[in-house]
Amino acid sequence: LAVVGQLDAAESTNDLTAITKSYNITVEDTESVVDKLVATDLRFAASTGEIATALGKVANSAGQAGLGLDQLIGLIAVSEEKTRQSAEVIGSAWQSIVSR
Repeated sequence: LAVVGQLDAAESTNDLTAITKSYNITVEDTESVVDKLVATDLRFAASTGEIATALGKVANSAGQAGLGLDQLIGLIAVSEEKTRQSAEVIGSAWQSIVSR
């Protein structure tokens, strides 16, 4: 994730940890999460790193609310593509929406 998402190692580790813990994804299946992020990057105007950063902010609440990971990735990608807001703003916005 650090390489394809153009993130530093600590940031990518924190984001992946938040995502995998929130959705009960095993270490062995972490690669599938990165694959989903890269595939979304290729289809939308949202980078892998931006999506991962936003996911890191909202994954816990979204997982508890029953919002699926694929749905959340789609919501974040479309939000970033349409608004061009930063990943932090998008993640915080979805955090507020999901928690309410």
